[in-house]
This record gives sequence, structure tokens and C-alpha cells, in this order.
Amino acid sequence: MSARAVRRLVLATCALGVAGMIATQIAEANDATVAIGLVTSTAVLVLLAVTAVSARRDGPPRVDEAQAVDLEGRVRALLDAGAPEDQVRAVVQAAIRLGRDSV
Repeated sequence: MSARAVRRLVLATCALGVAGMIATQIAEANDATVAIGLVTSTAVLVLLAVTAVSARRDGPPRVDEAQAVDLEGRVRALLDAGAPEDQVRAVVQAAIRLGRDSV
């Protein structure tokens, strides 16, 4: 089930839950009011969990082709200037790890 479907289901549960709590409170059925409130609050907790989990999965990372070509050109310039390729590639990998860890 997609995150969007879960959000819609939780929204419907909350709307029905509020209506149910109002109706059962008018009918003075306190046990039913508490039960509906618990179901509604559980739905909200599920929404929080789904949002936390799906926030990191927005699809594959987008690559800016212009930046990629520029970076490869810079690496090529360093290599043409005589820098050892394995060391240059290691520095690039370290920069990538640093960027990923600091998000």
C-alpha cells in the first residue's frame, strides 16, 4: 500500500472518528467514545510512522547531468595534470560519502 493511500485512509478514519466521538458523547456512551478515540489516535500514530519511513524514499536520486559533466571534467583535468587516478577517485568517493552523511 502506498504512503498516499495510507494517508487517505487515516484521514477518513480521523474524520469518521471525530464524528463517532461526537455522536457517542451525545448518546452518553463513554466507553464507545473512548474506544473510537483510541482507534483514531492509533491511526494518527500509523500516519506518523508511515511519513517517517517514506520520507527517505522519494524515488531514485536525481542527477544533474551538467554538474556530473563538470565534475568529470575537473577529475579529468587533475588526471591530465599528473595526479594519480586512484587517489583522485578516492577523494571523490570521500566527498560523496560526506555529502550523503550530512543530509
